[in-house]
Amino acid sequence: MTDFSGQFKCKGGWLNHYMKYAQYSESPKAFHVWSGISTIASALQRNVYWELDYHQPIFANQYVVLVAQSAGCRKGAAAKISMRLLKDVPNVSFMDKKITHQYLLVKLFELNEAGKDAAASVFCEELATFITTKALLQENFATTLIQLYDGDDVPYGTKTAGQFPVVRSCLNIIGCSTPQLLRQCMPGEIMGSGLEGRTVFVVGLEKDKSISRPRNIMPSRAIMDKTKDDLTHDLIVMSNISGEIDFDSEAGDWYD
Repeated sequence: MTDFSGQFKCKGGWLNHYMKYAQYSESPKAFHVWSGISTIASALQRNVYWELDYHQPIFANQYVVLVAQSAGCRKGAAAKISMRLLKDVPNVSFMDKKITHQYLLVKLFELNEAGKDAAASVFCEELATFITTKALLQENFATTLIQLYDGDDVPYGTKTAGQFPVVRSCLNIIGCSTPQLLRQCMPGEIMGSGLEGRTVFVVGLEKDKSISRPRNIMPSRAIMDKTKDDLTHDLIVMSNISGEIDFDSEAGDWYD
């Protein structure tokens, strides 16, 4: 892996700097941590991997769902802070509108057609608009999501539109849901399918703090803009890194 360390502006670690940037939000800290992790994973795509065993590459992509009652913990607001950064990374295929899984697969196929990996990041402010019970149970979307998470090929096609085989896949998803809607998105019938085991559910019970007027405690707009620019710059650097992850002894011991 090429050494890009000299190009990073956030010398103390991107996630630490991101948490400082997001600290003026009322959302639980865990929402910001996992929004930040999802953003890093989106920047790395399939370019960076860990060779686990038997030539099985592990990519950094994540399925993250922020779960809280409606308007209680500002889950959507937490995700939006990180997603605004991701939108400015030119190498990332970003989708944040209401999309169907058919549309997603066609867009991934189009990336392949352009000579790229089928790597994309999806932000669902309301997870139920993207993952539905009908799609999971009747249209086999759960299996498709598992395949895309694992980086497998997806032989997708329809009788009317033709074949759209997806190869070299890597999908990141960050979504928000209430507990009630989550039960509709992921009904009991699909538990045990493997999808829930590949998903990180981050539950917020209450706001981290109450801030009535954030601008009164935030640094100047110029300082916040500079921090945002530095965070975005480093995501762009990350998006150009490629190669296998190598653990040093301290990291290996921590992981073990």
